[in-house]
Formats: sequence, structure tokens, C-alpha cells
Amino acid sequence: MAYLALVPLVPPAAASAHDASRLLQVVLLAVAALLALPGRGSGELPLPGWLRGSASGGLALSVLAVLASPHRAASAQEFALMAGLAGLALQIGRAASAGAPAWAYASLLAGSGAHLALLTGVYVAALAGNSPLDARLLHLGFDNPRFFNHVQTVAVPVLLGWSVVAPSRLQRRAALAMVSLHFAWLFMDLARASLLALAIAVPWLAWVGAASLWRRLLLCAVGGAAIHAALFMALPAVLGRVWTGQFASAQELGSAHSRDQLLAAAAELIHAHPWLGAGPMHFAALTHPKGAHPHNFYLQWAAEFGLPALLLLLPLLVLPLWRASTVLRQSPANAPPMTAALGAAVLAALVDAAFSGNFVMPVSQVWIAVVYGLLLGSLPSSQRMRRPGPHRLGVALLVALQAMLCMQAWRQWHQDPPRMSASSPTTEAEQRPRPRFWRDGWF
Repeated sequence: MAYLALVPLVPPAAASAHDASRLLQVVLLAVAALLALPGRGSGELPLPGWLRGSASGGLALSVLAVLASPHRAASAQEFALMAGLAGLALQIGRAASAGAPAWAYASLLAGSGAHLALLTGVYVAALAGNSPLDARLLHLGFDNPRFFNHVQTVAVPVLLGWSVVAPSRLQRRAALAMVSLHFAWLFMDLARASLLALAIAVPWLAWVGAASLWRRLLLCAVGGAAIHAALFMALPAVLGRVWTGQFASAQELGSAHSRDQLLAAAAELIHAHPWLGAGPMHFAALTHPKGAHPHNFYLQWAAEFGLPALLLLLPLLVLPLWRASTVLRQSPANAPPMTAALGAAVLAALVDAAFSGNFVMPVSQVWIAVVYGLLLGSLPSSQRMRRPGPHRLGVALLVALQAMLCMQAWRQWHQDPPRMSASSPTTEAEQRPRPRFWRDGWF
């Protein structure tokens, strides 16, 4: 929770926000793995029985994809990152199975409020000091406004749920205000994928019977639109100021933003390597001028791990949401109060993943792992786990993977700039970076 709340607020030293967040993420995943060792709890990770088959098959295919890849070191690094995120989600699920503590959600509220206050303060200072109004320069803590939008996609439903169940009136009102401010910034950034994802969460919330949540979501969206119009449009106009650099404009609503080229590149990799993929992280080996990932997590997984691995991944992503939907519809009294909000966050993340890199960027990756774990922990015990978790050998292997990832990341951190190896391409002065593991994502 400290990572999610504080990382966007800490100015990176001698590195980009993306690179600093990545290094801290690697440390976080290693700590989570260490806490699963024998003597630190049960020594097992609570993998639900209804996910065990897909997880075991996906793990086996992923190992084969690493072994068959041309650049095994890069593939092993990506595999270790994915394993660490899965381990974090399971650890969160185990910790939350007895009920997620109120301080966990309160810390997310405090971190979100502090970050939005920082962004708004910088904007007001720019207005008052006659500084250029450049939208890209306002998103402190993230190298790209889209990386902030990926976090907002998941944070908005969580904060919305906390606005209903928080123990104090002050927290409930603050959470509702934060959601409205998040929507204002989403409109400011013209975050199409995030807004679509949150819009799709509305009928799901209505379907599972969470009337108070979907109504509040719509009201906050309207309130966010009003704040956006007043704060980012009317106020500069009254002061005679104009935006010198908008991150996105209304004329770009129908633009593909080169996604068609990226998706075509992913399709070529799938066609060439349908069974085991080109290798984990190997989209970043293309040195594609438009990106080091295809902005579609599902095609990315198929291109890098293979189509069979994608078919095994989908149940891992969807089944927890389906189980939560069943509980909410059939026996809502058995569902903890935050279940519907966490389900909406997971659904929004899955929709956003079809259009963006939310499953690639470090802070949004941790957000997604946390909400998946919280959702697993919110399911009734009979739905959570019917058999013991993985053997201690599996936990030891997870720890070993995270130790390897830490050593690799620390070595790569000392490249200038941080990247996979000294021979990895770097971004020219006139180019925008193409992030993947590091801000300079190609290897």
C-alpha cells in the first residue's frame, strides 16, 4: 500500500519516474515472495482449486516459451516479473481472506488525495505564475499521462467502493471527491480506454445489484465533467491563458494512434510463432518505432507466450470476476462490502488491457495485482480454496526468481540510461521513449 500511495509522490533521483517505479516494484515483489517462505505464515500460497489447472498449464507453457526463445535472459526476466506479480496477488489474497483492514483502503485514499492535490497545485501555480500550460508537464510521478490513466482505471472503482463503506463520514466524502477529481483528469487527458472501461463497469455493477455504486459512478462522472469544464477550460479562458501543449485533443478521438501498426506487428509474431510465441518480452526486440508493446495485453501474451498460453491465461483473469459476480447475484450477504467495487476494478482493468499497456507499466501492474488479490480474498472460503496451496518448493522457486530479477534489475539500473544491456537501443533526443521493462524498452 505504501508503494501505491507514495511512489507517484517521490521525485525520482537521476532517473525517470518509470525506471524508479520499476526498481522499487522489483524490490516489492521480492519482499512479497520472501514473506511466503516457511515460518512466515503457512508457507503456501492460497491458489484456488478452480484456478489450479489453468495456472499449472500456463506455468508449464511459459517455461517452455522461455526455453525456446532466442533471448533467454530477457525472457526469463519477463517471466520472473509475471511470476512475482502473481505471487503478490496471491499473498494479498491470503492477507485479505480474513477481511482487508480499513487502513489499507484509507492509505490508498490518502495517497490518491495527495497526488491529485499535487497535480492540481502545480496546475494552479502554472496559472498564477504565467508558466506554459503544457498538459504533459502536469502529470508528476508518471512519464506519460497514459500511465497515470492506467492507475486511475483501477483506482476509481476502489475509491468509489470506499466512499460507501468507509467507517468515517470524512473518508466517505473524501473518497467521493477524489473520484470526481479523477474523472476531471481523465477528461483532461481524453483517456478513451479508461473512460470506456469505467463505462462498461456501470452495467456490470447494475447486473450484480450494486445500485449505489453504479449511481455514484455516474454522478461522479458528471461531477468530473463539470470540474473539468470549470478548472481546465473556463478558468484559463477567463485568465486569458491558452494551452501550449495538450496531451490529446478532441480531433484525435477517432485516431488509432499507431495502434493498427502495433497490432499488425503482434499478429505477425503470432502467425510466425503460434504455439510457444516469439518469447516473453520479445515484442520489445522488434525495435518498432511505435512501441515496445502492442497496446493490447491479450495479443501481446499470444505473440510472446503463444496462443495455447493465452487460452490458459484467460480463465486466470476472468474466473475470479465470474465467481464474484455469482456470489453478488446469488448471495450478496456472503460477500464483503468491497466485493462489487473490486470486481468493477478488475473488469475495468481487463477492458483497458485491450487498448493500452496497463499490464506493462510498473505502478498499474501493482495496482492490478493488488485488486486481484483483494478480490480473491473477498470470495467466500469455499470458493477461495478447496485444496492446499502450492508446495513449499514452489514458494522457494518464486523467491529464487525474484532474487534473480532483483540482481538483473540492479545491474541494468546502472546502465545510462537504465536498459536491458549496454547494447540495447536508446531513445534519440527527438524521439519519445518506448517503455517496456525500462523507459528505454527495446533490447
